[in-house]
Amino acid sequence: MGKQFRMRSAESVVDEMQHCVEQLGIGEIVFYDDTFTINKKRVVEICDRLIGLDLDVTWDIRARIDTIRPEMIPKLAEAKCGRIHYGVESGSREIQ
Repeated sequence: MGKQFRMRSAESVVDEMQHCVEQLGIGEIVFYDDTFTINKKRVVEICDRLIGLDLDVTWDIRARIDTIRPEMIPKLAEAKCGRIHYGVESGSREIQ
């Protein structure tokens, strides 16, 4: 694992999604990655690529509340992202 943060490129992510949909017949994909929205540019690029392909797939993401940006929401929706699952640790400062 190490201390270096690495992400797959938007192209690689979308290529794999396209393969799953077109070759394997998958209709829904869930990303169990709470760092998915950490890089806004990458999120937008993934969405733009998916919009251009118009794949027959819905997908969900996990996100930290502090990494989601309001301008991402319409782009994610247009790219057929159906749900955003937020990790909520606690509403209490004492418990945090």
